[in-house]
Amino acid sequence: RSSKGGCWRAAADAAPNVENLAPSTGSSQKHWELWARVGTTHPRPHIAVGLCLQRPHDVSCTAMTDLLGKTYVVTGASAGIGLATAAELGRRGATLVLVGRDLGRLEAAARQVTANAEHASSHVFAADLSLVGETREVARRIEERVGTVDVLLNNVGAVFPERGVTAEGIERTFALNHLGHFVLTTALLESLRSAAAPRVVEVSSQV
Repeated sequence: RSSKGGCWRAAADAAPNVENLAPSTGSSQKHWELWARVGTTHPRPHIAVGLCLQRPHDVSCTAMTDLLGKTYVVTGASAGIGLATAAELGRRGATLVLVGRDLGRLEAAARQVTANAEHASSHVFAADLSLVGETREVARRIEERVGTVDVLLNNVGAVFPERGVTAEGIERTFALNHLGHFVLTTALLESLRSAAAPRVVEVSSQV
């Protein structure tokens, strides 16, 4: 959730329920936050997640949690919220798996987010996540490359002004914003379950 007067704080290690989210106000805390509640067959099925994102034009995220040794998959990582998230995670030492359609833009994003991050490392994977086949294939490649995934951040999304269908015959907005998230998550479940405290974060909007 976002708030003009402040932000909703959610500690990553908070007890697993969304009621632990609490408002915090202050002109210097204009951060965006994402949270999700996820149910799987993992022993810890309900997970509340909060992640502070930087608004680069006025403030920076002040959280200092060390993410060294943690692997984060970020979709739509070459621009916008995805890029800002990757930069913040990289600053804290995370291993980044950046996913998007354009390999050149992903490689540029990877250089950007690791340039001033002493311990960050990155992998890039180009795939069209509106296509089920490509989504399953990129999940297989990610699993093969990194094995365990600590956090999957399903950020990719788009608004199409006119109706259209993918090469697989699925309406584009639904395919990218909803089906792609579901397919990628289910395809990476084994990699997520192998982590000590796996999390899935869903980025959404009013679309």
